[in-house]
Amino acid sequence: MQIQFQKGVVEEELQGFPSIAFAPTFLFSNIDDAFRVAVFVIQVDQRRNPDRFSRFLVDDDIALSGRRPQDEMARQDKVLHQLVQNYYGLRIIRIPDLFEALTWAIIGQQINLPFAYTLKKRFVEQFGEKLVYEGTVFWLYPAFDKIAAIDINELRSLQFTTRKAEYIIEVAKAMATGQVTKESLRHMNDRQHVQKTLLGIRGVGLWTADYVMMKCFADPAAFPVADVGLQNALKSRLGLQRKPTVDEIMDLGANWEGWQAYATFYLWRSLYEQAV
Repeated sequence: MQIQFQKGVVEEELQGFPSIAFAPTFLFSNIDDAFRVAVFVIQVDQRRNPDRFSRFLVDDDIALSGRRPQDEMARQDKVLHQLVQNYYGLRIIRIPDLFEALTWAIIGQQINLPFAYTLKKRFVEQFGEKLVYEGTVFWLYPAFDKIAAIDINELRSLQFTTRKAEYIIEVAKAMATGQVTKESLRHMNDRQHVQKTLLGIRGVGLWTADYVMMKCFADPAAFPVADVGLQNALKSRLGLQRKPTVDEIMDLGANWEGWQAYATFYLWRSLYEQAV
């Protein structure tokens, strides 16, 4: 079974171009595992700078070529040294839109990945905008102002729990009123301040805050230690009979200081090999 999900992304920082900035295509050979990604294509209008769009989608401040300090760190680490050889050049694929990053994390809380993708697909197709780009249909993630105006029962009808429906609508309202903005978070100099602000949003716990900091803000030190996938990857890499505790993961993470997000991404990627 192959499931193709194509989505458009609006780049708010650019002016004078059509609203669809680029259109990545994700092709999953099996939706049961997020890392069964067979194809990832960025289609960019040739009038634009391809490097600009690559940097918007991946690793904002990390060079696109040459030796990367996070890889040098990984080569010296007992847990990561083989992974950096296997997946050299692996990059963190970003979710540039704060509303999508927050709500996708909330959608995925405490459910398995296939059902999370099902809910997201229903959410996007029900409330998102459909665009046609060079003959192909792409979906834009729903706008927060639109979601702020809907009723909880509209999400309940898509099989969202009441609690998740409340969380998502409250996030939308907070963004619609300007209480939460990507711009204000981006200008905070202290990452602990960013985390604390995110934790002040109902429905956002430590895992969600760290995930958003990693995927939306490209924070290389974001470290979702409570992530089950991370725990399972470490269990496998270390040959443990049980998942490591949070304290044990934090101890390992001391060797990855400043690059915990990359260590996490390498470990997540290793799960794909186990699933094949």
